[in-house]
Amino acid sequence: MFEDLEFFFRKKFKKKFIIIASVPVCLSLLYLIEITLIPGFEVNDQITGIRKITISSNNGAYRTSRNMGYRHYTEKEYKFSTLSKRIGFKNVEMTVSPITQTVKRVSINGSPVKISSGFKGTNKVLLIIVNCVLILSIAYALLIRQISDNARLNLIFLNLFLLMVWLYILVLL
Repeated sequence: MFEDLEFFFRKKFKKKFIIIASVPVCLSLLYLIEITLIPGFEVNDQITGIRKITISSNNGAYRTSRNMGYRHYTEKEYKFSTLSKRIGFKNVEMTVSPITQTVKRVSINGSPVKISSGFKGTNKVLLIIVNCVLILSIAYALLIRQISDNARLNLIFLNLFLLMVWLYILVLL
């Protein structure tokens, strides 16, 4: 599989790499515009399920788990996470983004609830890191005249690895 990937990028590397690396950057910018600039719509919904988010770790001879927050599921199939507080009320008001259906804000009886899902927390940090690395990689490919085989493979696999980590986190969140 890696030989096929290496063979694909062997000829006309700069052009192919810049085109392929520009796609996630553009998609990220569209996502960012949708989350920040496009107003969401208000939804009144009911919480149907709550799951505890725990992280397990081994400390020598015994295993411990730590509560990291709560995952809330609603009747209209929206989901969001809170870090420390479990929502005890059934009815919630949410602001949802129109395209990706991401929950932007949650409030109960008019008072806002701090959420950690959507474009907050890990997703925000990874979006920034992946896009910075992609932009630096594109700039490197544009500025360097002759890219060695080692540098070419490093660019390919670094960006592929970061994109896979980010996609994995997106699926989990």
